[in-house]
Amino acid sequence: DEILLSGRQAQQPAIREGLARRLAAIAPVRGLKGFATVAKEGAQGAAILADGLAGGINRGITDGLRLREASGTALDFLRVITPDDARRQLGLPTGSG
Repeated sequence: DEILLSGRQAQQPAIREGLARRLAAIAPVRGLKGFATVAKEGAQGAAILADGLAGGINRGITDGLRLREASGTALDFLRVITPDDARRQLGLPTGSG
């Protein structure tokens, strides 16, 4: 098992090393190199997931992630607050005083 980091932020040494240090007890961490020069890493990741879900060569990845068992959306974790509450949390003056 290993933990693969992908994306622009994963190329930052401080982020990559920090994650490697924190996750070392779980599995080795390494950066994932893109396979195309004209597509962004996010698009490459989407292609890998689509291939895996379609039963292609990357099926082991999607099976390991248990994507077919997943439910909900990223929007399920959004919390809506008022602009004044957001300003208060950021320590900024509110519109109401």
